Amino acid sequence: MSADEPEIDPGVLRAERECLGLAMRDPESLTVVLGTLETTDYARPAHQIIHAALMELHPEKPTDEASVITHLASQTVSMGSGKPASLLGRVGGAVYIHDLVWKTSATGLQAGYYVHQVSTAATCRDVAERAEALHRLARTPGIELEDLERETDRVRERLRWRPGSGWGEPRPLSRAMPPLPVASLPGVVRRLVEAVATTTETPPDLAAFAALATLAAATRGAWEIRVGGGWTEQTCLYLAGLSDSGTRKSAVVNLAAAPLYALQWERVRHLSDKAEREILTKRYAAAVDLAARDPDTEVRASAKVEAQELEAELRGLEFQLLADDVTPEGLAGRMDRQGGPLAIISDEGGLLGTVAGRYSASVPNVDLILKAYNGSFTQIDRASKPSICIRRPILTIGLIVQPDVIAESAKVRAFTQRGLLARFLFALPESTVGTRPGNAPPMSPEVEAEWAAVVGKVFRAGQEITERDEVGAIRLDDGARAVFEAWRNLGGHESRMHKDLGDLADMQAWASKLPGALVRIAALFALAERPGDAHPMIAEAEMRSALDLAPYLVEHAREVLLGTYAERAERLEAVLSFIRRFLRGGSSAAKAKTT
Repeated sequence: MSADEPEIDPGVLRAERECLGLAMRDPESLTVVLGTLETTDYARPAHQIIHAALMELHPEKPTDEASVITHLASQTVSMGSGKPASLLGRVGGAVYIHDLVWKTSATGLQAGYYVHQVSTAATCRDVAERAEALHRLARTPGIELEDLERETDRVRERLRWRPGSGWGEPRPLSRAMPPLPVASLPGVVRRLVEAVATTTETPPDLAAFAALATLAAATRGAWEIRVGGGWTEQTCLYLAGLSDSGTRKSAVVNLAAAPLYALQWERVRHLSDKAEREILTKRYAAAVDLAARDPDTEVRASAKVEAQELEAELRGLEFQLLADDVTPEGLAGRMDRQGGPLAIISDEGGLLGTVAGRYSASVPNVDLILKAYNGSFTQIDRASKPSICIRRPILTIGLIVQPDVIAESAKVRAFTQRGLLARFLFALPESTVGTRPGNAPPMSPEVEAEWAAVVGKVFRAGQEITERDEVGAIRLDDGARAVFEAWRNLGGHESRMHKDLGDLADMQAWASKLPGALVRIAALFALAERPGDAHPMIAEAEMRSALDLAPYLVEHAREVLLGTYAERAERLEAVLSFIRRFLRGGSSAAKAKTT
C-alpha cells in the first residue's frame, strides 16, 4: 500500500485480495464477484482498477492472470508530471497480480463469503460518510427540517438496499455436479472403482461409494479412530449414491460387495450344521436347568459357566455381516446377536422406508440408527419381550438408490430434524445412459482378486481384535494431523459454517459432520493400503486423498439437501423468474432511490 492511500482494515484488505484472486483463477467465482461487487466497493484504489479491468474483459475476453496483466499494461493514465504511465504500474505491477492469484488461500466455494465481507465493508464506509455529511448538515445555520429528513431517509435507504449487495445472478435450478476425483483415490480402491465403472459403464461415483461401504462393513467396528484429545470416530459410514432406474446400480453393488457376500456365505455354510445347532441348544438348556436347580453351589457355578460358554457358541452360529430390508426392531435384534456390528448395502431404499414408519403406523424409529453411527450405547425396551442392550452398536449403510428415495426421506421430519440425513454422504453423478458404447470389457480378474484379498484381510484382522473383546485404535500420524488441521482451520471449513456469513450455514448440521466423515474415509484408505495391520496409522497421503473428496462431497450434499426435487421445481421456477425480473428491471427503480 502506498503512503498516500488511507489505512485499510487488514481483514477487509484480505477479503478484497481473495475476491480478485478467485475471480482470475475460477470462472464461477468471477461470476459471483462481478455480479455482486461494484468497482467502488473496494477500499484500495489498486483493487478498483483490477476489478474495472475484469469488467472490461468479461465476457468477451479471457480474465486469467496473463490477460489481466496484458490489459492493464496497454492502458495508460497521465501522472501529475504529465508523463503517461500504465495502469499495471499503478496497481503494483505483474508481480502483484501474480500474488493475488497464487498467494490467496480461498477456494471457489468461499467466494460468497469474501464477497459479503467486501460488500459489508463498503456499505459501512458509505454509511459513515453519509452520516458525517448529515452531521455537518445538521450544524448548518438555518437548515430546514425537511432537508434534514430527506438526507436521513437517504442514509436509511442505503442500509436497506445497495445495488449488488449480496445478489449475483441466480444459480440455475439444475447444474452439473463436480466429478469424482478418481485420481485422488489410493491405489487398491482406485483400481476397483475404475474396473467396476468400466465394466458396468456407470459413473465411478457409484463404485466408489459401494467400495467405501464394503470396506466399512468389513471392519465390523473392530477399530475406532483416535483423532485427538477426546475426539473419536468409528469406521462405519452412511452413504447414498443416487442414480435413476435402469442405470445398472445392482451390478455396481454386486461387484463391489462381492467379497462380503463370499465371506458371509463361507461363515454361514461353516456354521449351518443343523445337528450341531440342535446339540448346542439342548446342552445349553440342560446347563441352564442344572444351574437353576442343583442344590450344590459348586455344581451350579460350574453349570453357569458352561451355559455362558454354550451361549457364546450359539451366538457364533448367528453370524451375519449384512442385512437388508429389516424393521428397526429386527435390526436391533440382529445387531444384538452380532455383538453390535452390522451393515446394509443395497440398491433398494427399503431401509429408509421401514425406519420412516412403514410397519409402525408411520411413527419414525430412528434412535438406533442415529446412535449406531457413533457407536453409542443403546437400550431398547420392549413391552412383551426382554429389553435389548447393545454396548457399542456399529452400523454401515451403503445405498445405491434412485433420487426419489432420498427426496421422500427428506419429507420425514424426524430424518431432517434429528440429523439422520446429516449423517449421510451423497453422490449425485450424471447418468451415462444414452452414452454407453455397449462393448465394455468384463471385470478384471486381477482387480477382482486383489479387492477380495484386501477386504478379507481387513475382515480377519478385525475379527482377531473382536475375539479378544478389544477395540483397536487407528491414529493419525504427524503429517496427516497437520494437513487435516490446516484444512479445518487455515482452509476455512470452520468459518464456512458461520451462521451469518458462511456458505455452508444452510447445511450446518451436515457440514459439521464432514470432518469426522473424512477422517473415517482416510482410516478406510489406510486399512485398504495396509490390510491385515491390526494397528494402522493414517498417513499423510491417505488423509490428503480423503480431503480431496471434500469439495465433491460438499457440492453433492448441497444439491441433495438444499437442491430441488420435482415436486418443488415449479414453485422455485416462479421464484427464480421473479428474482431475475427484480434484478434486471426492478433494480433500476431501487438504484434511482439511492441517488
